[in-house]
Amino acid sequence: MEEKQNQFKLPHTYKEALLQLVEQVEENEKLNTVIEDMTPKAIIGDTFTSTANAYDMGVFSKVLSINGLGRNNMFQWLRDKKILMKGNTPFQRYNKYFKVVMVTNSFGFANPKTLINPKGVEFIVKKLIEDEYIITKSIDEILKELNSKEDYAIIL
Repeated sequence: MEEKQNQFKLPHTYKEALLQLVEQVEENEKLNTVIEDMTPKAIIGDTFTSTANAYDMGVFSKVLSINGLGRNNMFQWLRDKKILMKGNTPFQRYNKYFKVVMVTNSFGFANPKTLINPKGVEFIVKKLIEDEYIITKSIDEILKELNSKEDYAIIL
């Protein structure tokens, strides 16, 4: 009896067929949305997004190996996209992607330093893909390099 309930029910009328088609199209649209949301994560890999490190923006830019997009240009691009403010600190709605720490300079003054966390890496890679920047390395290579540069990784 249970096997009959799990079987696909063929429509008997044209109206039933159209309703079933609409349901299928809606389900496909939902699945396509899930796929689009998962694409950056698939590129980056779960190993990196599960770490608790925050990375220096300069090292992140170098590891990406995008020609013409070093640390300064990366900061400028993030400011142009209204992700970072004038002092390279994130706007409130983007705080979850960055970690701002206070660093004391040689004169004894504390200045904010913006680090990127794993969620931020995923977010920025997605934005770079949207802007059609060319990424010359696979994300797994990028993540391995970032994780191997322990001097620049800060455990949160």
